[in-house]
Amino acid sequence: MRRDPDIVFPLSTLPRVACEQSNDPFLQSRILPDWMQDYTQLSCGNFEGGIARASLGRVQVFREWINQAIDQRSVADTDIVMIGVTLHQGTCSWQNKEMRADSLFIMRQGEEARFCATAKSDILAATIDASFLNTLSHGLYGVSADRLVNGACLLTGDTQGIARYKSLLLSTLGAAVARPDLIDSEDTRLQLSEDVTVAALEAMGSLSITPSFSPRDHRVHRTMVDRARSFVLSNPTANHSVEALCEHLHMSRRGLHSAFIQVVGVNPCTYIRQVRLHGARKDILSGAPSVSEAAMRWGFWHFGMFSRYYKNQFGELPSETHRNPPRVGMGTWPTLA
Repeated sequence: MRRDPDIVFPLSTLPRVACEQSNDPFLQSRILPDWMQDYTQLSCGNFEGGIARASLGRVQVFREWINQAIDQRSVADTDIVMIGVTLHQGTCSWQNKEMRADSLFIMRQGEEARFCATAKSDILAATIDASFLNTLSHGLYGVSADRLVNGACLLTGDTQGIARYKSLLLSTLGAAVARPDLIDSEDTRLQLSEDVTVAALEAMGSLSITPSFSPRDHRVHRTMVDRARSFVLSNPTANHSVEALCEHLHMSRRGLHSAFIQVVGVNPCTYIRQVRLHGARKDILSGAPSVSEAAMRWGFWHFGMFSRYYKNQFGELPSETHRNPPRVGMGTWPTLA
Protein backbone atom coordinates (compact mmCIF):
# COMPACT_ATOMS: atom_id res chain seq x y z
CA MET A 1 0.00 0.00 0.00
CA ARG A 2 1.33 3.46 -0.86
CA ARG A 3 1.65 5.90 2.00
CA ASP A 4 -0.36 9.07 1.38
CA PRO A 5 2.23 11.90 1.46
CA ASP A 6 -0.26 14.25 3.11
CA ILE A 7 -1.00 11.98 6.06
CA VAL A 8 0.97 12.42 9.27
CA PHE A 9 1.15 9.18 11.20
CA PRO A 10 1.14 9.48 15.02
CA LEU A 11 3.86 7.52 16.76
CA SER A 12 1.27 5.46 18.63
CA THR A 13 0.11 3.86 15.36
CA LEU A 14 3.59 3.13 14.00
CA PRO A 15 5.64 -0.01 14.62
CA ARG A 16 8.61 0.37 16.94
CA VAL A 17 10.95 -0.88 14.22
CA ALA A 18 10.87 -0.24 10.48
CA CYS A 19 13.18 -0.31 7.49
CA GLU A 20 11.68 1.55 4.52
CA GLN A 21 12.99 2.67 1.16
CA SER A 22 11.79 5.24 -1.37
CA ASN A 23 12.54 6.48 -4.87
CA ASP A 24 11.48 10.09 -4.39
CA PRO A 25 12.93 12.92 -2.27
CA PHE A 26 9.47 14.16 -1.26
CA LEU A 27 8.42 10.75 0.06
CA GLN A 28 11.83 10.24 1.66
CA SER A 29 11.27 13.39 3.71
CA ARG A 30 8.02 11.93 5.10
CA ILE A 31 9.30 8.53 6.27
CA LEU A 32 10.73 9.57 9.64
CA PRO A 33 7.88 10.13 12.12
CA ASP A 34 7.64 13.24 14.28
CA TRP A 35 9.80 15.31 11.89
CA MET A 36 8.79 18.06 9.47
CA GLN A 37 11.29 17.92 6.63
CA ASP A 38 11.92 19.44 3.22
CA TYR A 39 14.41 17.90 0.79
CA THR A 40 15.75 19.42 -2.42
CA GLN A 41 17.60 17.04 -4.74
CA LEU A 42 20.63 18.93 -6.06
CA SER A 43 22.13 16.30 -8.36
CA CYS A 44 20.34 14.80 -11.34
CA GLY A 45 19.17 11.23 -11.77
CA ASN A 46 16.97 8.57 -10.21
CA PHE A 47 16.54 9.00 -6.49
CA GLU A 48 17.04 6.07 -4.14
CA GLY A 49 17.00 6.31 -0.39
CA GLY A 50 15.75 4.76 2.78
CA ILE A 51 15.48 4.92 6.53
CA ALA A 52 15.81 2.25 9.20
CA ARG A 53 14.59 3.22 12.66
CA ALA A 54 13.95 1.78 16.09
CA SER A 55 11.98 3.43 18.90
CA LEU A 56 13.35 2.65 22.35
CA GLY A 57 11.09 5.00 24.27
CA ARG A 58 13.32 7.84 25.46
CA VAL A 59 15.66 7.29 22.50
CA GLN A 60 15.01 6.85 18.79
CA VAL A 61 17.84 5.42 16.65
CA PHE A 62 17.80 5.81 12.88
CA ARG A 63 19.94 5.47 9.79
CA GLU A 64 19.22 7.36 6.56
CA TRP A 65 20.90 6.77 3.22
CA ILE A 66 20.42 8.75 -0.02
CA ASN A 67 22.14 8.24 -3.37
CA GLN A 68 21.91 11.88 -4.57
CA ALA A 69 23.22 15.24 -3.41
CA ILE A 70 20.57 16.77 -1.18
CA ASP A 71 19.81 20.02 0.64
CA GLN A 72 17.76 19.20 3.71
CA ARG A 73 15.82 21.27 6.23
CA SER A 74 14.40 19.44 9.24
CA VAL A 75 12.46 20.40 12.34
CA ALA A 76 11.86 17.86 15.10
CA ASP A 77 10.10 17.73 18.43
CA THR A 78 11.39 20.56 20.61
CA ASP A 79 12.09 18.24 23.54
CA ILE A 80 14.80 16.14 21.92
CA VAL A 81 18.52 16.40 21.21
CA MET A 82 19.98 14.62 18.17
CA ILE A 83 23.53 13.27 18.17
CA GLY A 84 24.73 11.60 14.98
CA VAL A 85 27.71 10.41 12.96
CA THR A 86 28.34 10.07 9.25
CA LEU A 87 28.95 6.70 7.62
CA HIS A 88 29.84 8.18 4.21
CA GLN A 89 33.10 9.89 3.31
CA GLY A 90 31.77 12.62 0.99
CA THR A 91 31.74 16.37 1.57
CA CYS A 92 28.77 17.70 3.50
CA SER A 93 27.78 20.46 5.89
CA TRP A 94 25.82 20.56 9.12
CA GLN A 95 24.27 23.80 10.39
CA ASN A 96 26.22 25.60 7.62
CA LYS A 97 29.58 24.24 8.82
CA GLU A 98 31.72 21.78 6.89
CA MET A 99 31.43 18.35 8.47
CA ARG A 100 34.48 16.15 8.37
CA ALA A 101 34.56 12.38 8.73
CA ASP A 102 34.73 11.05 12.29
CA SER A 103 32.87 13.91 13.88
CA LEU A 104 29.67 14.08 15.90
CA PHE A 105 26.93 16.37 14.62
CA ILE A 106 24.52 17.76 17.19
CA MET A 107 21.08 19.30 16.93
CA ARG A 108 20.32 21.04 20.19
CA GLN A 109 16.88 21.20 21.77
CA GLY A 110 14.45 23.30 19.69
CA GLU A 111 16.86 23.85 16.79
CA GLU A 112 16.17 23.59 13.08
CA ALA A 113 18.53 21.20 11.32
CA ARG A 114 20.27 22.11 8.05
CA PHE A 115 22.15 19.34 6.26
CA CYS A 116 23.65 19.59 2.78
CA ALA A 117 25.53 16.78 1.02
CA THR A 118 27.29 17.24 -2.30
CA ALA A 119 27.13 13.52 -3.10
CA LYS A 120 25.40 10.45 -1.73
CA SER A 121 25.04 10.40 2.04
CA ASP A 122 24.64 7.87 4.81
CA ILE A 123 24.07 9.05 8.38
CA LEU A 124 23.43 7.35 11.70
CA ALA A 125 21.88 9.17 14.65
CA ALA A 126 19.99 8.98 17.90
CA THR A 127 17.36 11.45 19.04
CA ILE A 128 17.29 11.55 22.82
CA ASP A 129 14.71 12.99 25.17
CA ALA A 130 16.35 16.18 26.50
CA SER A 131 15.40 15.63 30.16
CA PHE A 132 16.64 12.02 29.99
CA LEU A 133 19.93 13.20 28.46
CA ASN A 134 20.44 15.85 31.12
CA THR A 135 19.61 13.48 33.97
CA LEU A 136 22.30 11.03 32.82
CA SER A 137 24.73 13.88 32.09
CA HIS A 138 24.40 15.17 35.65
CA GLY A 139 24.93 11.63 36.88
CA LEU A 140 28.12 11.15 34.82
CA TYR A 141 29.69 14.60 34.87
CA GLY A 142 27.72 16.70 37.33
CA VAL A 143 26.77 19.17 34.57
CA SER A 144 24.03 19.50 31.97
CA ALA A 145 24.55 18.16 28.45
CA ASP A 146 24.62 21.75 27.18
CA ARG A 147 27.81 22.33 29.18
CA LEU A 148 29.47 19.40 27.43
CA VAL A 149 28.94 20.78 23.94
CA ASN A 150 29.21 24.46 24.98
CA GLY A 151 27.10 25.63 22.05
CA ALA A 152 28.92 23.56 19.41
CA CYS A 153 27.06 21.81 16.60
CA LEU A 154 30.09 19.68 15.63
CA LEU A 155 32.54 17.84 17.90
CA THR A 156 35.68 16.09 16.75
CA GLY A 157 38.92 14.77 18.13
CA ASP A 158 38.48 11.38 19.82
CA THR A 159 38.04 8.87 16.98
CA GLN A 160 37.82 5.96 19.44
CA GLY A 161 34.93 7.55 21.33
CA ILE A 162 33.08 8.22 18.10
CA ALA A 163 33.81 4.70 16.86
CA ARG A 164 32.33 3.21 20.03
CA TYR A 165 29.20 5.33 19.72
CA LYS A 166 28.85 4.48 16.03
CA SER A 167 29.32 0.78 16.71
CA LEU A 168 26.67 0.79 19.44
CA LEU A 169 24.14 2.57 17.23
CA LEU A 170 24.76 0.16 14.35
CA SER A 171 24.54 -2.94 16.51
CA THR A 172 21.41 -1.72 18.32
CA LEU A 173 19.61 -0.75 15.14
CA GLY A 174 20.80 -3.79 13.22
CA ALA A 175 19.59 -6.18 15.92
CA ALA A 176 16.21 -4.43 16.16
CA VAL A 177 15.66 -4.52 12.39
CA ALA A 178 16.61 -8.21 12.24
CA ARG A 179 14.51 -9.14 15.29
CA PRO A 180 11.89 -6.48 16.16
CA ASP A 181 10.61 -8.63 19.02
CA LEU A 182 13.90 -8.07 20.84
CA ILE A 183 12.69 -4.64 21.98
CA ASP A 184 9.16 -5.68 22.96
CA SER A 185 10.20 -5.57 26.60
CA GLU A 186 10.04 -2.15 28.27
CA ASP A 187 13.03 -3.07 30.45
CA THR A 188 15.09 -3.90 27.35
CA ARG A 189 14.15 -0.61 25.70
CA LEU A 190 15.09 1.36 28.82
CA GLN A 191 18.45 -0.41 29.06
CA LEU A 192 19.23 0.24 25.41
CA SER A 193 18.14 3.87 25.80
CA GLU A 194 20.57 4.28 28.68
CA ASP A 195 23.38 2.49 26.81
CA VAL A 196 22.99 4.75 23.75
CA THR A 197 22.71 7.93 25.83
CA VAL A 198 25.72 7.13 28.00
CA ALA A 199 27.80 6.29 24.91
CA ALA A 200 26.80 9.65 23.38
CA LEU A 201 27.68 11.52 26.58
CA GLU A 202 31.02 9.74 26.93
CA ALA A 203 31.87 10.62 23.34
CA MET A 204 30.88 14.26 23.81
CA GLY A 205 32.64 14.53 27.14
CA SER A 206 35.94 13.27 25.73
CA LEU A 207 35.97 15.41 22.61
CA SER A 208 37.34 18.88 21.97
CA ILE A 209 35.10 21.48 20.41
CA THR A 210 36.01 22.37 16.86
CA PRO A 211 37.23 25.93 16.39
CA SER A 212 34.50 28.32 15.38
CA PHE A 213 35.66 29.10 11.86
CA SER A 214 32.29 29.27 10.10
CA PRO A 215 32.57 32.55 8.20
CA ARG A 216 29.88 35.13 8.53
CA ASP A 217 29.67 35.18 4.73
CA HIS A 218 28.39 31.61 4.69
CA ARG A 219 25.58 32.44 7.10
CA VAL A 220 24.63 35.47 5.02
CA HIS A 221 24.72 33.44 1.81
CA ARG A 222 22.55 30.70 3.33
CA THR A 223 20.04 33.36 4.29
CA MET A 224 20.02 34.64 0.70
CA VAL A 225 19.43 31.14 -0.68
CA ASP A 226 16.60 30.55 1.80
CA ARG A 227 14.99 33.88 0.92
CA ALA A 228 15.22 33.04 -2.77
CA ARG A 229 13.63 29.66 -2.17
CA SER A 230 10.81 31.22 -0.14
CA PHE A 231 10.20 33.74 -2.91
CA VAL A 232 9.90 30.98 -5.52
CA LEU A 233 7.63 28.83 -3.36
CA SER A 234 5.31 31.71 -2.53
CA ASN A 235 5.18 32.97 -6.14
CA PRO A 236 5.32 29.82 -8.32
CA THR A 237 4.25 31.51 -11.57
CA ALA A 238 6.17 34.78 -11.09
CA ASN A 239 9.19 35.89 -13.10
CA HIS A 240 12.05 33.87 -11.63
CA SER A 241 14.85 35.31 -13.73
CA VAL A 242 18.14 36.10 -12.03
CA GLU A 243 17.48 39.80 -12.60
CA ALA A 244 14.12 39.56 -10.83
CA LEU A 245 15.69 37.65 -7.97
CA CYS A 246 18.54 40.17 -7.65
CA GLU A 247 16.00 42.97 -7.46
CA HIS A 248 13.93 41.12 -4.86
CA LEU A 249 16.97 40.34 -2.70
CA HIS A 250 18.76 43.65 -3.37
CA MET A 251 21.87 41.82 -4.51
CA SER A 252 24.19 42.02 -7.48
CA ARG A 253 24.27 39.16 -9.98
CA ARG A 254 27.82 38.34 -8.93
CA GLY A 255 26.90 38.31 -5.24
CA LEU A 256 23.89 36.10 -5.90
CA HIS A 257 25.94 33.65 -7.96
CA SER A 258 28.61 33.48 -5.24
CA ALA A 259 26.00 32.81 -2.56
CA PHE A 260 24.42 29.92 -4.45
CA ILE A 261 27.71 28.32 -5.45
CA GLN A 262 28.97 28.43 -1.86
CA VAL A 263 25.81 27.08 -0.24
CA VAL A 264 24.27 24.58 -2.68
CA GLY A 265 26.96 24.20 -5.35
CA VAL A 266 24.80 25.19 -8.33
CA ASN A 267 24.05 28.53 -9.98
CA PRO A 268 20.86 30.47 -9.16
CA CYS A 269 19.07 29.55 -12.40
CA THR A 270 19.62 25.84 -11.88
CA TYR A 271 18.56 25.94 -8.22
CA ILE A 272 15.39 27.94 -8.94
CA ARG A 273 14.44 25.46 -11.66
CA GLN A 274 15.10 22.56 -9.28
CA VAL A 275 12.82 24.10 -6.64
CA ARG A 276 10.06 24.56 -9.24
CA LEU A 277 10.51 21.01 -10.55
CA HIS A 278 10.19 19.68 -7.00
CA GLY A 279 7.03 21.73 -6.58
CA ALA A 280 5.52 20.29 -9.76
CA ARG A 281 6.48 16.75 -8.73
CA LYS A 282 4.84 17.19 -5.33
CA ASP A 283 1.65 18.38 -7.06
CA ILE A 284 1.67 15.35 -9.35
CA LEU A 285 2.14 13.03 -6.36
CA SER A 286 -0.58 14.85 -4.46
CA GLY A 287 -3.14 14.19 -7.19
CA ALA A 288 -2.98 17.14 -9.60
CA PRO A 289 -5.69 16.72 -12.29
CA SER A 290 -3.03 16.54 -15.00
CA VAL A 291 0.70 16.79 -15.51
CA SER A 292 0.29 19.90 -17.66
CA GLU A 293 -1.67 21.66 -14.91
CA ALA A 294 1.07 20.90 -12.39
CA ALA A 295 3.67 22.21 -14.85
CA MET A 296 1.80 25.44 -15.49
CA ARG A 297 1.20 26.04 -11.80
CA TRP A 298 4.97 26.18 -11.39
CA GLY A 299 5.61 28.44 -14.36
CA PHE A 300 6.58 25.80 -16.95
CA TRP A 301 4.63 26.99 -19.97
CA HIS A 302 6.54 24.91 -22.54
CA PHE A 303 5.55 21.33 -21.79
CA GLY A 304 8.30 19.75 -23.92
CA MET A 305 10.97 21.74 -22.07
CA PHE A 306 9.36 20.88 -18.75
CA SER A 307 9.44 17.16 -19.60
CA ARG A 308 13.10 17.38 -20.57
CA TYR A 309 14.09 19.20 -17.40
CA TYR A 310 11.96 16.83 -15.32
CA LYS A 311 13.48 13.67 -16.75
CA ASN A 312 16.98 15.06 -16.35
CA GLN A 313 16.29 15.87 -12.69
CA PHE A 314 14.36 12.79 -11.60
CA GLY A 315 15.28 10.13 -14.15
CA GLU A 316 11.76 9.70 -15.51
CA LEU A 317 9.14 11.60 -17.48
CA PRO A 318 6.41 13.43 -15.54
CA SER A 319 3.82 11.21 -17.23
CA GLU A 320 5.62 8.17 -15.77
CA THR A 321 5.42 9.69 -12.29
CA HIS A 322 1.70 10.29 -12.85
CA ARG A 323 1.02 6.74 -14.06
CA ASN A 324 3.27 4.94 -11.61
CA PRO A 325 3.81 7.05 -8.47
CA PRO A 326 6.86 6.22 -6.34
CA ARG A 327 6.22 4.14 -3.28
CA VAL A 328 7.59 3.67 0.18
CA GLY A 329 7.87 0.04 1.13
CA MET A 330 9.75 -2.39 3.27
CA GLY A 331 13.39 -2.73 2.33
CA THR A 332 16.84 -3.74 3.50
CA TRP A 333 19.53 -1.29 4.42
CA PRO A 334 22.76 -1.12 2.44
CA THR A 335 25.90 -2.78 3.66
CA LEU A 336 28.84 -0.60 4.58
CA ALA A 337 31.60 -0.34 2.00
